[in-house]
Amino acid sequence: MPPLPGRDDLEKLAADLPALWHAPTTSNKDRKRLLRTFICDVTMLPEQRPDQVRIGVRWHTGATDEVTAAQASIPAPAKRSPAAAIELVRRLGPAASPDELATRLNAAGLHTGHGHPFDVAAVQWIRHAHKIPAPDPYATGEISVAEAAQRLSCSTGVLYHWINTGQLAARRGSGTRFCIPWNDETEAGCRARIQQSAHLGRTARPRKLPAPPSPAADGEVSVTEAAYRLGCSIGVIYYWIETGQLTVRRGPGNRLNIPWGHQVEAGCRTRIEQSRHLNPPARRTKPRKRR
Repeated sequence: MPPLPGRDDLEKLAADLPALWHAPTTSNKDRKRLLRTFICDVTMLPEQRPDQVRIGVRWHTGATDEVTAAQASIPAPAKRSPAAAIELVRRLGPAASPDELATRLNAAGLHTGHGHPFDVAAVQWIRHAHKIPAPDPYATGEISVAEAAQRLSCSTGVLYHWINTGQLAARRGSGTRFCIPWNDETEAGCRARIQQSAHLGRTARPRKLPAPPSPAADGEVSVTEAAYRLGCSIGVIYYWIETGQLTVRRGPGNRLNIPWGHQVEAGCRTRIEQSRHLNPPARRTKPRKRR
């Protein structure tokens, strides 16, 4: 432990406290000790002006001082969007897209609370924070993927497959969501496609009847037989095969044959029990309620 400085050195330090305070060798811990050495207590005094604060300082010598300082800005209000921007979004928001609003805000010379130009994300935040409704993304005669799935009594995955493969026309609306032009002819075409499909023409629920005989070898079962034994849909079995969770081999007629045994079946049942989609059984997607 280094020796204490002598009286002369202490007097020199006390005569030039600013130099001691700002010295590179003085740590924050040392500065706190200096404050405790000189200051007895600090009191916040009442102040009429909201942008100022008065501080009373009482020294260990008994002397007192009063300091007036500017009130620190609260972070949230300091970064709040300008009132003019909020009003413009509130006035045009129900009928204008985020891109259009950002363009109008920037053209008016307005900036975000951080001082940046407006973009789609900043406009969406104002909508969320102030509960400003967005325009309906669907034009007249258009419906969402979820609503189309409900009308056809199928999953949304079927609709997305048709859209991605060009079997169903759709456009990208706001938020990149699909908007499907819908009429009686479109619905009839979709229903015909379902009836003609070997997978969609029957109910996609757990199989209740035994599978028909298959050319699988001993110790193997077909996809349909596996679905029947596990009480799940064949779509689950195909998903496990595609993702490598279930081993198969190609048999005659390009059929998939699954090597089956107690261990394989136990693994599949464990996978079903741990799945939040399969246990309880997955329900059909419900369309979102429009405002």
